[in-house]
Amino acid sequence: MPLSLPEYVTRWKASTLTERAAAQSHFIDLCEVLGQPHPAAADQTGDSYTFEKYVSRLKGGKGYHDDRTHLALAKGTPAGRGAETNPDADCRVISMPRLGGLHHRYDLAA
Repeated sequence: MPLSLPEYVTRWKASTLTERAAAQSHFIDLCEVLGQPHPAAADQTGDSYTFEKYVSRLKGGKGYHDDRTHLALAKGTPAGRGAETNPDADCRVISMPRLGGLHHRYDLAA
C-alpha cells in the first residue's frame, strides 16, 4: 500500500536519524508518496538511478568527488576533510574554484 503524504510527514518529522543515515530510506519513502518506482525497480543495473556512483576524474582514475557543497549529506565529503588551523598569522586563504566557479574550496596557503 502506498505511503500517504500525511504518513510521510509524520514519519520524517519524528525521525532523529542523521541525514546520511536516513537519505536512502527517505528517498524511497518519497518515491512511494509520489507513486514512482523505487530505484532498484526502475534501474536494476544502477546506470542511471543510483544513490552514490563513482565519477571520472579529469586526471584519470575513479573516485567520489573530494568536495561537496554546504548542502551535501551531513555537510561533509565522502573521504572526510578535517579543519585546518592557521599556525602562521601571515598565512593566506586561497580559493580554488569548483564546478566552473559555482562553488569554491578554501585552503590555507603554504
